[in-house]
Amino acid sequence: MFSSPTPAPGSRALASNALRGAGLMSDRDTTMRDISDKPTGRKPATKHRPHRARAIYDVPMYDKGSSSSSRMLSSRISVDSGPSDLLSIRGASRSSTGTRPRRNAVSGGVPVGVPTANHGPSTVGRLSTKNRTVDHWYEFVKKRYDPQTKCLNLDSMADDELLRRYNLQAPGSGGGTAREAGVIFKLASRLKPPVETLSLASNNLNGHHLTYLDKYLPRIVNLSLQNNNMRMWKDLDPISARREKLLHLRELVLMGNPIREQEYLNGTSERYKREVTRRFLTLELLDQEPIAKISFDVASDGAAAGSSSVKPPDATTFPFQMGPSFIDGVDPSLVSTFLSRFFPAFDAQRPSLSDVYTPASTFSFSANTSIPARARIQGIQYSNEMPNQRKLEWKAWIENGSRNLHRLSGEKTISALHIGQQDIVQALVKLPLTKHDILGAPENFCVDAFLAGVGLLVIVHGQFIEAPSQGVRSFDRTFMLAPAPEGSRAKMNGWDVVILSDQWTIRGYSKPEAWAPGPMLVQATLDSNPPPTQRQLQNLPAEQQALLNTVPEPQRPLVLNVCGQTGLNIKYSLDCLNGNGWDLGRAVANFNQVKATLPPDAFLR
Repeated sequence: MFSSPTPAPGSRALASNALRGAGLMSDRDTTMRDISDKPTGRKPATKHRPHRARAIYDVPMYDKGSSSSSRMLSSRISVDSGPSDLLSIRGASRSSTGTRPRRNAVSGGVPVGVPTANHGPSTVGRLSTKNRTVDHWYEFVKKRYDPQTKCLNLDSMADDELLRRYNLQAPGSGGGTAREAGVIFKLASRLKPPVETLSLASNNLNGHHLTYLDKYLPRIVNLSLQNNNMRMWKDLDPISARREKLLHLRELVLMGNPIREQEYLNGTSERYKREVTRRFLTLELLDQEPIAKISFDVASDGAAAGSSSVKPPDATTFPFQMGPSFIDGVDPSLVSTFLSRFFPAFDAQRPSLSDVYTPASTFSFSANTSIPARARIQGIQYSNEMPNQRKLEWKAWIENGSRNLHRLSGEKTISALHIGQQDIVQALVKLPLTKHDILGAPENFCVDAFLAGVGLLVIVHGQFIEAPSQGVRSFDRTFMLAPAPEGSRAKMNGWDVVILSDQWTIRGYSKPEAWAPGPMLVQATLDSNPPPTQRQLQNLPAEQQALLNTVPEPQRPLVLNVCGQTGLNIKYSLDCLNGNGWDLGRAVANFNQVKATLPPDAFLR
């Protein structure tokens, strides 16, 4: 239909005469010819092939068929023209009104972007489709929003009847990507009042789908990601406060995600909680359970005002007295016989203890390297009365499998738990030699025992001398005992009980007055701010000493005191004191609340 028509007879002569008469052609000029006359000439195009309209054509201002509200919404939902923001709606071209207009060879010099008869209708159609898509998403978001509770419920989006009707791809389960999720989040940012609670449960989302969440909804307070596909810690990075994301988040739900369920399956739920709270410092509720709030950063105004205006009364004793050793539900001689045989064998013949453990028994030990608060206040570590205390080292305990869960994670927590007679005895013989003076002063030991289910729980507090330094350490040891079966290895070797579980905590020495019967003194009434000794300063690592030197001299004793009582390094001790108004009692209490959530590098090594 676009081929050149056959010229009428004489038409060429008429045209030539007309041009000559107008002075536009002389006799010397070449006679006009139709290119179809020459077979070898360039043939005109026999079919018009309009090129596909590019994104630059899609300028909303030329979409005469759409309403002004649709054009406005389309312009709002289009992404800011930055190179890093690639958000767009699938199936709709992106406008680029800032691009330099180019000439179109077919349209005879009309700049691209201005609709012509060749591409205008298709552009209008595409823009209309784009606007309808945005309208459908906005309809969905508004339907799911409750302005009264400020809650946007986006649970199970792929099952929503509205999205199915409009053939929209929901993020995650519906096949949609982070772009679709970003469109939803951007539309949600237009809701009034602003969204505070967002539920994205049951959508099979991973971290990639959360890429734009903080960009458009940075002030959400409550977020549910229940029953999704968060598998690795990096899936939480797009919303992590450690990357300056979601700084107002108060509650997070991760139940039903592989990252949580695997930790609980491995028995490392505390590690899971610690890792989450490290990433979301403002969190108060995790998986619908309250967590201790870290308040090292800044003390609340109310708390500061209250502490300065109304001073709490100073107590001198606890309301209940410390009682003596407690044994209930069993003949005390059974306990004393077991302990009087176990500790001498532990001190002198550890391999012989394989008889009292079973193939299913467990053993672990934990070295608590912090100097006890009482011991630091009383100066035991450097007293002339106990000179061997200075010779004690923790290296042998730590290198041979200390299972301090505050400082271990992953496979190390598993390898440090010993199961079965052979594994337990191999672990025992690697530890430093000890001497428990159970025949000495009875006040140096405290024993509690009572029935727990079908077993007998025995808890021993006491002290031992460590070789070769001859320094004294304190310890807590918890046994779960059961009657030795007839014919068992334990029974045949004279043991009336077997050890099912053995947990041993080794710590710095503190005097046995902690469990002495009678009134219990409140620790805070003691002199809790002694001046630091030169030896204390010298024992700090070089980098810690350098940081301490930046602290004003009057404040250094408090910093060292917090380091001694908590084991925190200088930086975290400063944070703790700053966050609690430099009140030592509040700082230590705050530490005890949050110590399970602190990272290993918060402590002195």
